Amino acid sequence: MISDSYRDMHNAAVCRRGQSLIEAVVAIGVVIMLVTGLIVGTTVALKNSRLARNRSTANKYAQEGIELARGLRDRGWIGFQARDGLYCLGDDSIFPDTPSASCTINIGTAFTRSVSFNWQDPRMETVVTVSWYTGTQTVSSVLKTYFTQWK
Repeated sequence: MISDSYRDMHNAAVCRRGQSLIEAVVAIGVVIMLVTGLIVGTTVALKNSRLARNRSTANKYAQEGIELARGLRDRGWIGFQARDGLYCLGDDSIFPDTPSASCTINIGTAFTRSVSFNWQDPRMETVVTVSWYTGTQTVSSVLKTYFTQWK
């Protein structure tokens, strides 16, 4: 015959094994949640880093477009004043003679740059737009300035 104390000891051991199983399942669940959080956090950080790098590059290209327009103005006000519409600027940084309907010329690997001229007497509104794709959407960096005849 099994004594009552042995039975109590056996039941307590079975209960402890069941409790250990529950603790293990909870611990695994916590680890899975932590790893998932780390992966999501890293993914978001990388995406934001890539966006910041592209925005910085686009701002550099836009500033370069403003400087190229300034150079165009400095070469001759009459020719500059006659510009109207949208002009595409590629890697060669040469303004085409005629405006375009849209720009598909790439700068580098992923960017397009357009310069829009709009005469508003007595100054020329100049807008440089640099665009790029981030997966499913188009992102743009826009710089706008006004040029006047200064010479």
